[in-house]
Amino acid sequence: MLAKIKPIWIVLAAWFVLVACLLPVREVMRPDEARFTQQAQEMRESRQWFMPTIGEVPNSEKPPVLFWLINLAAVSQPHISETAARIPSALSALLVLLLVMRLGTRLWNSKEIGLAGALVLLTISGFFHRAQWVSCDMPLAAFSWITITLWREALFDDRKPGQSHDWLDRLSPRTKIALGWLAASLGTMTKGLGLVWPLMWIVAEAWSRRSWSPLKRLAQPLGMALFVLPLSFWLWRFAAAAGADKVYSIVWGETALRYAAALNVVKPWYFYAYQLPVDLLPWSVFLPLIIVYAWRLRGRRGSDSADAVGGLACLGFIALALFFFSMSSGKRDVYLLPAYPVLALLIARSAMTLGTSWDLGLRQRTRGYLALAGTALIPAVLLPLMVFLESIPRLADAASRVGSQVVATLALGGVVVTMGALAAYRTVKRDTTGLRALSQAALGIGLFLLLVGIVGGRAANRLQGGAAFGEQIRQVLPPEGRMAIERGKFELFLYYSSRKGVEWEDPGELQQELTSGRCEYALLRSETLNELQDITALKRMSPLLTGDVGGAEYVLLGPGPVANR
Repeated sequence: MLAKIKPIWIVLAAWFVLVACLLPVREVMRPDEARFTQQAQEMRESRQWFMPTIGEVPNSEKPPVLFWLINLAAVSQPHISETAARIPSALSALLVLLLVMRLGTRLWNSKEIGLAGALVLLTISGFFHRAQWVSCDMPLAAFSWITITLWREALFDDRKPGQSHDWLDRLSPRTKIALGWLAASLGTMTKGLGLVWPLMWIVAEAWSRRSWSPLKRLAQPLGMALFVLPLSFWLWRFAAAAGADKVYSIVWGETALRYAAALNVVKPWYFYAYQLPVDLLPWSVFLPLIIVYAWRLRGRRGSDSADAVGGLACLGFIALALFFFSMSSGKRDVYLLPAYPVLALLIARSAMTLGTSWDLGLRQRTRGYLALAGTALIPAVLLPLMVFLESIPRLADAASRVGSQVVATLALGGVVVTMGALAAYRTVKRDTTGLRALSQAALGIGLFLLLVGIVGGRAANRLQGGAAFGEQIRQVLPPEGRMAIERGKFELFLYYSSRKGVEWEDPGELQQELTSGRCEYALLRSETLNELQDITALKRMSPLLTGDVGGAEYVLLGPGPVANR
């Protein structure tokens, strides 16, 4: 059946169901989604296209490309919606899927490997999550893979006899290199790592081919100008609006200092050894097969075979990425997102056969699907059982908060994944390429992710409650009203209330904002309000609203006396 459908239509359909259809399900979640969506909204209102702000205060933590893309997606909307804010990530994910399918097809001269890699990538939990999440990470991955695709095809022409040529193949190598530099510049203005990922791939592929001389062609004056000029123009406009000290913070503080001496998310050097398998779930059960595949390729560097070039380039790329990010003091799981496409291709190649001496045996491939079925039994059987027996108090408490519907959905999804894995186990014995078996496993995982996305998204809305409380604030506060908002959910309240405000962390800041006349309203937790009985400004205010947001009760105070407090 799959052989009769063009791979691109399969990928487009899978992306539409698993990503596009889930964009409107959730309200924006704090901290990242609320922060970035609010920054894009403020950029639209202020028309300060080169200086992102939060609460009208210049913020140099993230460059502006994500906010430009969000505003482009919401060009017809007066207030940026949750769906529009997620469109850049969703479309970036689609682009990455198409490029990884192209890469797999080119490296191994196999459309099956390309399609399988895209299906695995889409159903990796970490990729699926970020494809519908408002953040810089997926657009950065897209710009990085645009550059990788353009550069590698310009430097290492690997078109095989009989392969069809498309519009991209008709571009000259010089044009591809120049456009690659431009994409790298946009990637740098998205999250600052626009050159790191492409250079790691080019070095890895040159190493696998034992061919270093083509790399000299990257030093192209036109291309390097296309990289520098957009960056310079943005920094110049940003400096004019925010000051030269903020430019220093971007160029130095958010790059070199953040890499060498991060102020937060400080993790040990071996962080990714245990975090990466979690992010790759459930496909991480195939990681042992990648190790076996890598062992079989040892000593083959420089060979013209597809596995020696493609397999070793992918493995070298992963090794460079792990080394580079493990040496940084600050680490987050999402930092390795641009490496997921290569890991997906390695999983696909390990689980499939091309009739070469590097193919893994039938026993090893069937073990992978059995391991997948066994992993799926955790949410299918063990999770509901542990919740029912209350054997783990924290688990039982979490289940009571999210609701029985979510637990039932996880259990049903686990059953679906198990069925898909067992179907793949039976199919792999008679499937000549392994594509049908892998597709069955991906289908089971995809259905699980779809269920979790729908039911889990609704549960997240109920638990956070930001949209409902924001609407209440908008009904109470006049459009010109300004709030002094306690640190924690600042951007969430700004976005859903469509009102202005400033953030405060200590009582002195709150007192200053209220007495200066900049803010007439205060929004804080009930617990905090009880602790600030001695602040004079609060004694002259009365409660207007109370509501539960993210498990904490918040109180909106406004002008007027407070009785008996």
